[in-house]
Order: sequence, then C-alpha cells, then structure tokens
Amino acid sequence: MKPLKFRQVHLDFHTSEKIQNIGQAFDKDQFQSALKTGHIDSITVFSKCHHGWAYHPSTANEIHPHLNFDLLGAMIEAAHEINVNTPVYLSAGLDEKITRKHPEWLFRNKDESTTWASSFDAPGFHLLCFNSPYLDVLLHQIEEVVQNYDADGIFLDIVSPKPCYCQNCVATLLSEGKDPYDEQNAISLGERVYANYTDKVRKTIDAYKPGLPVFHNAGHISKGRHDLVHMNTHLELESLPTGGWGYDHFPLSSRYVQTLNIDFLGMTGKFHTSWGEFG
Repeated sequence: MKPLKFRQVHLDFHTSEKIQNIGQAFDKDQFQSALKTGHIDSITVFSKCHHGWAYHPSTANEIHPHLNFDLLGAMIEAAHEINVNTPVYLSAGLDEKITRKHPEWLFRNKDESTTWASSFDAPGFHLLCFNSPYLDVLLHQIEEVVQNYDADGIFLDIVSPKPCYCQNCVATLLSEGKDPYDEQNAISLGERVYANYTDKVRKTIDAYKPGLPVFHNAGHISKGRHDLVHMNTHLELESLPTGGWGYDHFPLSSRYVQTLNIDFLGMTGKFHTSWGEFG
C-alpha cells in the first residue's frame, strides 16, 4: 500500500430521503478551492450512507430520490484534478432502506431486540447481520464502486464481530449441533461471520483493484485484537473529544497503534457533541 496522505478529511454525509435538492449547489471550482484552502490531500467521499441511498447512478443500489446527478463521480473528478485522493465510504452495518424491505436480516440480541435502535419500529438506525443475504447485497455495492470509480480506498462503517441471535445465526448453530443460546457459541459464530465478511470484501475488491486500501470501522478496535487490526490495510482512529472519547483518548490510542507496524491516521470531528448537530 502507498503511504497515507498527510491531511485527510472524512466527509460524513448521511442524508434522509426526506431532504430535497441533494448536491444541487455543488460547484467543482468551489469544492477544489475549499480543499486547497484546507491543505487537504485526501477526502473520504460517499457511495452509500446509513439511510441506504447511493450518491451516484447505481444498479446495485438506488440513487437518492432527490439527487439528479453523479455526485460521487463529480467529487472524485474534482479532487483528482488537484491531486487529492478519494477513498470511498459505504455504510456496511447500517442501511435503513434495506432494513425496511428486509427486517428479517436485522441483527438480534439474545432477547430478540435490535441494535442500534432497540426495536424494528423504534426511530433510529438498525444494525444488519452479515450472516444473511444482506452480505451479498453489500458486496455487489462494493464491487460496483471499485469497478466504476477511481476510488483510492474503501471505508466500510459500523462493523465488528458480535454475537447475534437472528434466525440465520440460530439456524447456523443448530445445523452444527450447537446450542444457539450458549453465549460462547454465539460469540464464536460472530467471530466467524465477521472474518467471512472481511475475507469476501477483500476478494471482491482484489478482483478489480488488487491491494486497494480497505478500512473496517467500528469506532475503535479493542486493544489486544491484533487479528482484527490486520484485517485492514491501515487504521483510522475515530476520536471525537466531545463525543464520548475525551481529550486524552487520541494520544493514548495513537501511541498504542505505533507498536502494531501499520499505518494510521486520526479522525476527529468539528462537532460540539457527537457525529453531527444542527446549527
């Protein structure tokens, strides 16, 4: 992998289908000027957000209903003209559009509640399980991006190994002659499901762009989980001082990561609270 660029921006961009005129005011010259003013040499741009919509024409997904041009392609073209890298973001663990169509693909806790929102009809985002047909949908979306766009990397969000008790995970353990409600069995399957997901992502990407950088984001990787670290080509240390992490989180994390022999960058935020606010 090439060395990481020096000044990276993560352009968080989660936009409900209720919001109109998406990208209508996008101007290439203004976008390039902002990147130059900020001395930015890499910016993560969006293929798919937590709401599930694509920000480009798509056969693997559906373009946002209020976007009428290829915003992803326009951003990549503008950035590359001034030698700025464009890793591409896809929301992997969350996809509300898919959730509404296929609630049977949701991650389930032992009491059958969902995560992040606690039930299907609770407001908020809902975590999906990769031990379901959703994984093939996601892989097709990733394939479309690496095949059709000059992405400088792939950023996959809201992913980590978790014990799940959805119908698919319960059926998998029963087929193996295991008790699905034994916590250790569920934890072990969660690890296998996650490893299968990362392996299939790598193979999907390498079929078109061998070695393309990939990062699987979970907010942070638990210390000691070197196996999870090296499922990535590099690390992006999410650390918002006012978002629950605190001001001493990033120095500690960055010092720890220096022992792992892997490139990393820091990801902080401009917000007063967590990942976004009004005003």
